[in-house]
This record gives sequence, structure tokens and C-alpha cells, in this order.
Amino acid sequence: MFDLYPSNISLYKVAITHKSVLNSHHPVIHNERLEFLGDAVLDLIVADYLYENYAGRSEGFLTKMRAKVVSRSTLNQLSIDIGIPSLLVLHTNPNHQVKHIYGDALEALIGAIYLDKGFTYTKGLIIKFISKHIDFASLENTETDFKSRLIEWGQKNKKELAFEYNESFAEEVKTITFTVSILLGSYVLGRGIGQSKKEAEQNAAREALNSIADHLSLNLN
Repeated sequence: MFDLYPSNISLYKVAITHKSVLNSHHPVIHNERLEFLGDAVLDLIVADYLYENYAGRSEGFLTKMRAKVVSRSTLNQLSIDIGIPSLLVLHTNPNHQVKHIYGDALEALIGAIYLDKGFTYTKGLIIKFISKHIDFASLENTETDFKSRLIEWGQKNKKELAFEYNESFAEEVKTITFTVSILLGSYVLGRGIGQSKKEAEQNAAREALNSIADHLSLNLN
């Protein structure tokens, strides 16, 4: 996974401990605080990497690329590829696991590395890691901001779109799941589910664009 020798092993044990292990008889420290820290550290490292490697590219391009690199889907897949699911400590039926847990754990591990080794070491390690596991050339051509594209289509074609939000709590993994429906009048163009409103919006917008292209035969250009 990461080629390092921990100085404070307890940090890494916390990083792979999901909050589902919490109950009144078994108090533990889980990884949410490390996830928060790792998210910020990763954002800075990726921003610095892109700034150095895409000289002359616009702020908008850099922002979109960073969003693609640190997106939940990218982090989830990276986590699965390097074996984080087999390390994660959680109390839930495997059939009810949601993939975002793995991406969260990856961010928590980055937070643990930062606290254990400092920023300079963490930066070098993460840049080496993302350079190995992410195809940046391919990522440049990958569409991820479906919501903006859908809104632009609506504005261009004078179509009024409405977003409806619902949320539910999954007791097994102690997490909230968001559902977003996109309406064109009374017609549901798309519906998406995610572990954040943003993720659910993007999933719904992607489905809506597919619906427009495949079923309504409307112009997306």
C-alpha cells in the first residue's frame, strides 16, 4: 500500500476504524477526525501537484482537475485497488457496506501519515502514489461535472429544472444517504443517490443528461 514505517502506530489503527464500531459497551476512537484532516491535506497536495505540472493552464482547468482527482469515486476506487477494504474495522453486514467508507478511510490514512511524518514526507509519498495509480491524461478527458453541463443545457434551451432532495439514515453503517431527483415540469429526468448532496446531484444530473440524449432526443450541444 504505502511504503512507510509508522512511528505512531495508534494513528493508523484509528484511521482504519469506522464509526460503526461505536456502541455503549465498546467506546472507541473512530476515523472521522483523521478523515477531515486528510481531506484538507490531500486537497493541498493535489493542488500543488497540478500547479507545478500544468503550467499555464487556467484556474478553472486546475479546479476541475483537482475535483476529479479527489472525487469520491476516484478515492473509492483507489482504496479498493490498494486493499483498504480488507483492513477496515467496522461492525456491519458486508452486504450493506457502501463504497464511500473506503475513500473516507484513505483520507483518514493520509491524515494519520501527516500527523506521524509531517507535511513534506506526506507530500512526497502521496505524489508518488497518485502518479502511479491515476492516469492524468485520461482524467483530463473524463466528464465529472454533469450538474453544470445540465444547468447550461437548461439555460440555453429555456428549460426550468427543479432539484428535489431526500435523505435517509443507514443504521448498519451509521451514515446518511442522499437522493436527488431532477424534474422538468412533472417529468423526472434523472435520479441519483450519494453519500453527499454533491455526489447525489452529479449522479442525478448524469442520468438526466442520458435521458435527454436517449429518450427525449433534445439537442445537448
